[in-house]
Amino acid sequence: MWNPLSWVMEAAAIMAIALANGDGRPPDWQDFVGIICLLVINSTISFIEENNAGNAAAALMAGLAPKTKVLRDGKWSEQEAAILVPGDIVSIKLGDIIPADARLLEGDPLKVDQSALTGESLPVTKHPGQEVFSGSTCKQGEIEAVVIATGVHTFFGKAAHLVDSTNQVGHFQKVLTSIGNFCICSIAIGIVIEIIVMYPIQRRKYRDGIDNLLVLLIGGIPIAMPTVLSVTMAIGSHRLSQQGAITKRMTAIEEMAGMDVLCSDKTGTLTLNKLSVDKNLVESIYHSSSICRRRPPPLLCRPSSRVSVFSPSPPPPRLAFSAISMELLQIRCVNEALLTSLSSLLLSLSSSSSFWVPPPPPPVASSAISTPRLLQISGSVARCC
Repeated sequence: MWNPLSWVMEAAAIMAIALANGDGRPPDWQDFVGIICLLVINSTISFIEENNAGNAAAALMAGLAPKTKVLRDGKWSEQEAAILVPGDIVSIKLGDIIPADARLLEGDPLKVDQSALTGESLPVTKHPGQEVFSGSTCKQGEIEAVVIATGVHTFFGKAAHLVDSTNQVGHFQKVLTSIGNFCICSIAIGIVIEIIVMYPIQRRKYRDGIDNLLVLLIGGIPIAMPTVLSVTMAIGSHRLSQQGAITKRMTAIEEMAGMDVLCSDKTGTLTLNKLSVDKNLVESIYHSSSICRRRPPPLLCRPSSRVSVFSPSPPPPRLAFSAISMELLQIRCVNEALLTSLSSLLLSLSSSSSFWVPPPPPPVASSAISTPRLLQISGSVARCC
């Protein structure tokens, strides 16, 4: 991290070797070597820590690199998305992250989640001949597509390039520059006063004055501050990479930490476009028996003789999911996010020793799940189909 404080150190080194001549004495090599060593140590530590943080982020990005099935030389093979070129034929199916901008070929319509690009929370239906964009996720269907753009030429790549091309100076860098400018101004004023006092008033020798000016230059700046700040942010970037966060600019860590208000537009900017059912909340509603007795039973408190629990024995009283009404479970779930969240709750309940979920039914021989699904209950089995 190079800043005005480093410039002052360089100026002191130049003064020690170039101006400290006179009175028959050689240049001040000791101060020169000491200053250069401090600069080298600071820059080396900063480089090592930043390089480690960069390697951790690069390893994380490599682990997150999407792969895709591509048709080459008449054979399907799984390849990294980075090697795709326009004209390649790729296969897109449920759950795949689309690796590049592509145009759909013949097949059934595809439902694509574009929330990461547009912020739209609901999947978009794409028909053959239409384009799908890199970074979006296939939510329903299976089809082949021809790649039309890769890398920075994709819709997502152009947006990322616009973000990277900005050279806006962050708040942290502004504060550090202000500190450096203040130190420089203070040192400059001190040097002027020192020169006036030593030469015209005290009439000291030239070399004595230079030695005092070097002391003022070196002692007037926090030498280790740039290194400490660089190392601190590099360590923070490394820890963030271990949590799955990629930090491309280390000063962004301090900017995020010092943020008071965050303005976000729509789903997909910072959220995952993923609904979840709070099991604890459902159970607390179920256990509010006194409320259910005094008032008309709400949706989650209505008893249902048609619903049983994931156990052949009578359901334990703490199981709240058995109280969910059939009106909610047997309606046609147009909202895929709602259906997914309910399915996740079923899976989480099945992990407990008190509940079990039967194995899923054998797969249906079809090209893809093409119709809105139902959450059905049959006997003592609740399943998504």
